[in-house]
Amino acid sequence: MQTFDAQEWAKEIRKHKNPLVVAGEGCEMISLDGKPLVAYAADLAKALSCPVAATGNVSLSLQEQGGEVKTKKVWLAELFRYLQDGWEEPLLAERPDLLLLIGYRPEMVQGMVACTQGISIAHLGPGELASAQLTMEETPLVEWKRRLDELVSAFK
Repeated sequence: MQTFDAQEWAKEIRKHKNPLVVAGEGCEMISLDGKPLVAYAADLAKALSCPVAATGNVSLSLQEQGGEVKTKKVWLAELFRYLQDGWEEPLLAERPDLLLLIGYRPEMVQGMVACTQGISIAHLGPGELASAQLTMEETPLVEWKRRLDELVSAFK
C-alpha cells in the first residue's frame, strides 16, 4: 500500500493521455460533509478534460452537477468487456489508458480489474483495491474527503 500524496497521484495520473472516470452507484449514495461523491467525479473529469462512464443513474446526477462533463450511461461489465475484446465504446474514440474508479467498493470491481491488461487503474475509494496502481485504503470519511479535495486541487 502506498502513502497518499495528492501531488504524486496527480503527477502519475497526468502521465496518461486518455483517462476515463468511471463513476459507480456510491457516487449517488455517498456525501462527504455535504458534498456528494458525484461532484468529485465531475470535478476530476473537468480537471482532466475527460468523460465519465456512469453506471446506474449516476449520469443523471452528473447532469444535475451542471452538465459540463461529457458522460454516458455504461454498464460496468460491458465496459470491462470492451477493454478486453476491442474498444467499441463511443464515449472515447480510443481505448482508455487509465480508469479512475470512484464510487465502487473494491470487492465489486476486483475481478474485472484483475483481468484488464495494459490499463492503469486508480481507485479513489472507498477502500483499497489490491490490483490498482493507485488506491486509497479504508479511511474515515473526513480523511477521504480531505484526500479527494487535495487531489482535485492538485490538478489546478
